[in-house]
Amino acid sequence: MSQFENTKIAARDITVRVFKEIHDEIRRDYLASSSDNLARISKSINRVVPSVVASKRSLLLDSILNCLAKEGVKNLEGAENRIINDFYSQNRDWERRLRDELQSFESSSENVIPIPDPRFLYSAVAFLVLLFVTAWFGKEVPNLGFPVLQFLVLIFATGASVLTYQNSIPLAMKQIEEHVMQYLRKAQTQTEQELQRIINRYEKYFIEFKQSKRTY
Repeated sequence: MSQFENTKIAARDITVRVFKEIHDEIRRDYLASSSDNLARISKSINRVVPSVVASKRSLLLDSILNCLAKEGVKNLEGAENRIINDFYSQNRDWERRLRDELQSFESSSENVIPIPDPRFLYSAVAFLVLLFVTAWFGKEVPNLGFPVLQFLVLIFATGASVLTYQNSIPLAMKQIEEHVMQYLRKAQTQTEQELQRIINRYEKYFIEFKQSKRTY
């Protein structure tokens, strides 16, 4: 069993809680909005979410490093004061190294929401579908001349496109939230893996420290 098992468990629990808080915050501030300006909402989310994730990851690292230091002192229970003092000195160096390692870890630079306003996609699909269906129907009605057919195809397809755009806000907002959730799940997994790697590195430093003291 790891000498820092409690910290490993805490890291997983804290990370889950923090990312749930991020989702709840984004949902409250953006996804629950009554605005139909989905392009603006998407742009705001693409700007805000990566920044919030980066900030929370930094705070998570602070919390985990504090947990590691406390658990390290507990694992040195009974050691001489000079060893404890030496541990605190070494701990500062370990923290500096680990912070540098986390900063060198790059989070995904992809947009949270790849399509600013999903309604454009839905309306484009509706336009193409109705374009095809109406054109096919026109061919089955021989009395329709070419200009009339062309006019009807355009009218029906455009009308379907406009109606789809105007009435697909709930579906589009759901799609935007799914993109947010997908991004946060990926960021959460990356953060959990990176924090566990940092804990393992810290434990390696700690074991080497104990062995150098020939006390434990």
